[in-house]
Amino acid sequence: MKKAFSLFLAVFLLSVVMTSALASDCAEIRTDPFMCYLESVSIETLLSAEEQAELLQTYEKEFAYLQQKYGEPIQTVSENVIGRIKAGAASFAGSDAYAFDALLEQISALRFQKAVAAFNSGSNDASAQSRVNPMRAHPDQLEVRNAVRTTVVPYGALKAKHDIDVAVGLTETQTDTANVGVEVNEMLKGYKISSSVSESVSRSIAGPADNTQVRAGVYATHRAGYAVLFGRIERYTYDLYYTYTGELHSHNEIISVRDQDAIYYTFLVSYGAPTYLRHTRYTTSYSFSSRQACLNAVCSNPNTYIN
Repeated sequence: MKKAFSLFLAVFLLSVVMTSALASDCAEIRTDPFMCYLESVSIETLLSAEEQAELLQTYEKEFAYLQQKYGEPIQTVSENVIGRIKAGAASFAGSDAYAFDALLEQISALRFQKAVAAFNSGSNDASAQSRVNPMRAHPDQLEVRNAVRTTVVPYGALKAKHDIDVAVGLTETQTDTANVGVEVNEMLKGYKISSSVSESVSRSIAGPADNTQVRAGVYATHRAGYAVLFGRIERYTYDLYYTYTGELHSHNEIISVRDQDAIYYTFLVSYGAPTYLRHTRYTTSYSFSSRQACLNAVCSNPNTYIN
């Protein structure tokens, strides 16, 4: 009996913790029903067949690449397909070969525009009753006005997180997972972010061989690994009004990272004073006053060292 009660108590406490975590995550920026709706509604629900077809035609080259890479035909732009577009955007960031970043931008603009219209029409799940008699059923029903979506930082490498240093001679490959993200109220590219994001990426890294040069006459002491966060920073401003009375409920401004993904990069480094780091793709090297100065530079502006 005592054992059964203990088991019940453990399960109950676990459910409370999980529920609290979910509630906390939802409450982070979804302080109004519109943001909750925007975050939860699928793109398939919002886009018409004509809009889907236009995207597939306009970005035919990009979708052809994805079909070849994943070995599956793409007939609609779904959330699953958007995940693959994000991976393509991160892989080809800084390249003109494919316009995955422009595709994501257009999808995001459509998502916001269509979500505003759907929310105000009462076609979202949260206000299903309002379609019968919105004024009586929901006197506190809200509608979105003056909605503006702006990309304040275009798609690219936003930040990096230092993961590990593997010393010279330790050439056995280490595999694991690295994480990179953004916290609530974190300053990123000059903007205070309203909601957290986090991405995990697989890691595979080995130390450099003996006598590997970072630059002429400077030998590598380590290979450094960083998880790099890609994405776009968007600002949403909109007013919520009570549909029944026409009174203002709230003015809202949300600044968040969108279409985020992560890639793992490694660099040859020579730690000391000064510290040297070699570009991940080219033979260009950079000097820093110290190891910490090097870490700070790569984490705050990774694009310089990867593209």
